[in-house]
Amino acid sequence: MKRILYFLMTLSILGCESSNSDITDLEGSWVSQCSDFGNIPNTSKKIIYTFHGNSLDLFVDVYDDSTCANFSNSTPFHEYYFAVNQNYVPIIFSIGASVTTLNGVVVKEIDLITSGEVSQNIYLLQDNSNTLFFGLQCDDVGSSCTTSRPNEINYNEHLVKI
Repeated sequence: MKRILYFLMTLSILGCESSNSDITDLEGSWVSQCSDFGNIPNTSKKIIYTFHGNSLDLFVDVYDDSTCANFSNSTPFHEYYFAVNQNYVPIIFSIGASVTTLNGVVVKEIDLITSGEVSQNIYLLQDNSNTLFFGLQCDDVGSSCTTSRPNEINYNEHLVKI
């Protein structure tokens, strides 16, 4: 009886340890800066990124003004940017190794996987892990990247932990 009890206690301890292994330093929700909505006058948006385990959910918060003061609605990202009746495809992410950017900043690699497509990026946490920056994409102005993964941080855009 003691052996069975010891075995069950060991399993429960191991189970607790393994459930925490899915938590990353990105765990939780992050909000983008207020930005315009392209061709729609007097409308703005914020994008909410929610990391949980190895999944990422995105929502678009829409505002009825240009300063993100008058909240209108929140829509899942895939419904807003794609056909509403399109099947939802989850975004899975994987955090890789620490690497050094061209400017000498140590960052972490992150891969976002949707429907088998992999988007490679890097990220940097600052301000006691409350500010999140991603890499400067190859098509961003001023980028010098020559590979599929950025090699510089985009300090012009950031997310704040909420």
